[in-house]
Amino acid sequence: MELINKLQPGSVRKVNESSLNSSQLEDIGNFIKAIQAYGLKSRDIFEANDLFENGNMTHVQTTLVALPGLAKIKGFHTTTDIVVKYIEKQTIRFDEDI
Repeated sequence: MELINKLQPGSVRKVNESSLNSSQLEDIGNFIKAIQAYGLKSRDIFEANDLFENGNMTHVQTTLVALPGLAKIKGFHTTTDIVVKYIEKQTIRFDEDI
């Protein structure tokens, strides 16, 4: 939560401090909603169970790598750069003469 609130203050107003599963899932869901609102594309966002159940940690890592790339595009500057470029849209064109 601190990450998205640093990039866009007030994105997640409530953070549960309970260790109950329902509270943890709510926090993950709030984080996902906040990064969607920030502009991260749905294809780059993990699902709550990927993190909660350790289902697809590669997708979680992909999200956490894509987010700073988007932040950089939006003008967020830091002294640490992980050198990730966030691509808004990619178009593939085929030459019909081949």
